[in-house]
Amino acid sequence: MQIIGFVFDSSTSECKVAYCYKNKEGDFGHEVGFKVLSIGKDDEWRTLKLPNKHQEWVLERRDMIAFIDEGVAHSMEIIRVGEDLKIEVVSLDIWSECFTVTTVPQRGFADLHRVSILRWIETIAVADIVGEALNVLVLQDLEEQKWSKITVPLKFLKDDPVLKDQIQPIVATTFDELQFNNAVRNNVFLYDMKQEMIKVTLTKSTEKFITFCEPSLVTLKGMKKED
Repeated sequence: MQIIGFVFDSSTSECKVAYCYKNKEGDFGHEVGFKVLSIGKDDEWRTLKLPNKHQEWVLERRDMIAFIDEGVAHSMEIIRVGEDLKIEVVSLDIWSECFTVTTVPQRGFADLHRVSILRWIETIAVADIVGEALNVLVLQDLEEQKWSKITVPLKFLKDDPVLKDQIQPIVATTFDELQFNNAVRNNVFLYDMKQEMIKVTLTKSTEKFITFCEPSLVTLKGMKKED
């Protein structure tokens, strides 16, 4: 998995590129890393040293998310420490190139093997389906490491309880809309949290992926106009 994002300072026309990647490492886990490049200053990527993880291993599971937003790159994973599991967020401030490591509180999650991690609007979250509801723990403040809990009713599970073990929340694009993936049925669907109903279901072949940025054109230092 590879994620690349740009940050731009309009007052100085400075631009940096951040690169978050996941590499397979051995048979039991993988390595996550960050690289940055200052446009007009660096000739190649600079690898940033991650906080020391000692002997921790990231589980080779679906549960990994990485994205770059508002000048911060986030990587969130379920990792194994000895026989125990924990969920950890590594956040990189791209301008200062400093890391913040946050361990997600385990309250409300009886079994970390069952949880999913997802993007929640402009932040990150952990979720688990309990009964006919989705319990979500959302990161509200990175500096203060504050989390808030949200409960989303999933009334459609009453009519189709088999879905509980098939679906995985992917992203909440707004406070009203939540996207789920169903790998078993090979489709995704959008769930209206306000009306508590499924809005649309798409097969993977017709799926329209959601984008989180609007294109813009800026002139960076060193750029030359073509004749």
